[in-house]
Amino acid sequence: MNIMVKTGHVEMLRTDAAVIMVIEGEKLGSTAARVDKALGGMVQKLLKR
Repeated sequence: MNIMVKTGHVEMLRTDAAVIMVIEGEKLGSTAARVDKALGGMVQKLLKR
């Protein structure tokens, strides 16, 4: 497994997997919200499962 840490605009990263911080019962933070928007709401959909 190759793990890399990158900085920059999260919406522009190309990767097979990413880890974002989400606190249960709280609104998405700014980074998680940007990822959710870039993925068409997929983060919110997964959290509702």
